Amino acid sequence: MNLKLHLVSCFLFLTYAICSSQNIKVDTVYFTEDWKETGKVDAYFYRLIKKENNLFLVQDYYKDKVLQMDGSFTSLHPELYEGYFKYYNEKGILIKEGEFRKNIEEGEWKLYYDNGRFMRVENYLHGNLEGNLKSYYPNTKLRREEEYKNGKLLKGNCYTAKGKDTAFYSAYQTPEFTGGLIALKKYLLDNMKYPKDALEKGIEGSVFIKFTVTTNGTIENAFIQKTVYPSLDTEALRLVKNMPKWQPGKKNDTPQKVVFNIPIPFKLSEAKPETKGK
Repeated sequence: MNLKLHLVSCFLFLTYAICSSQNIKVDTVYFTEDWKETGKVDAYFYRLIKKENNLFLVQDYYKDKVLQMDGSFTSLHPELYEGYFKYYNEKGILIKEGEFRKNIEEGEWKLYYDNGRFMRVENYLHGNLEGNLKSYYPNTKLRREEEYKNGKLLKGNCYTAKGKDTAFYSAYQTPEFTGGLIALKKYLLDNMKYPKDALEKGIEGSVFIKFTVTTNGTIENAFIQKTVYPSLDTEALRLVKNMPKWQPGKKNDTPQKVVFNIPIPFKLSEAKPETKGK
């Protein structure tokens, strides 16, 4: 091939590549603050989706165009994570990064403080914490050391910001209904108003409600994640929205907003006699 023909071939290939890349379809989806799909006007987040081979390449943004997440999925309905992910706070600072394989965490995950300083490294094997984990204070001093096997904590040590040994405490504490599961069940039984139409039709089941427990334990952004029957869905949402304060979730002993998901069970055998026929 002579030089002229070679240059023409290169030019045509480059032109084709540029045109092809410009024709890649990018979809935009808008979400509320609790990640329910919505219109552009009410959006708190928006998502750019590009299909490439067998993957959906996704970038999520805050409403002010700051990147919130960069990752890839094998499916979006339901969401199945695959590949390396990065998460950012509202200032655009990287706060978490690591890899998913077949929708579970695998290998090394790094976490950072909101100012971008390194906080913690976690190692996962098939979705379970594995091996030695270390956490650091913002001043870079060691905060805690832990050893895990198949997701179970074997041993751990905690240190003060000055480097002294201190009593061990869990790095992560999940939110809890005040009084625990027994108190939660009592609240549901005492406050549930089994809908008349569901009773008459013999309908029962568990409605799943997703919500956020704030740093002071109040409930916000509650919505139905798994439906059973319209009147049961409505009653389940009412019960959650009217819950008393929870014990908030914590990370390194600091209260954190945590998204939580619970089933609200409706059992005909547990319906109060006085609710029947109402």
